[in-house]
This record gives sequence, structure tokens and C-alpha cells, in this order.
Amino acid sequence: MDYSIRSLDPSFVSNGIFLSCQLWHCRYLLPSCQQVLKMIRSMRHLFSLNLS
Repeated sequence: MDYSIRSLDPSFVSNGIFLSCQLWHCRYLLPSCQQVLKMIRSMRHLFSLNLS
């Protein structure tokens, strides 16, 4: 399972490409993943409220 750590190199550009590919797969291939993305967004919102 350490392949994910190796594939995520320090380069921000490749990380962004990797993340956008993941989001694309979630959005178009796995409709149920929409719920996970919504949950992540709401969690981020709560975290940003707690930080400010």
C-alpha cells in the first residue's frame, strides 16, 4: 500500500493532476462518490470555521 506515498511526489503540479484525475473518476465513474466528496467539502468548511 506504500505505492500511494511513492506516487505522490513533492511536485505540486503532478499532485494537482493526480487529484483532478481522482475527482474525475469519482464524479463520472462512481456516482456514490459524490456523497463522499460532499462530506469532505462540508468537513473542510467546518475546519475552516474552527481555524478562523
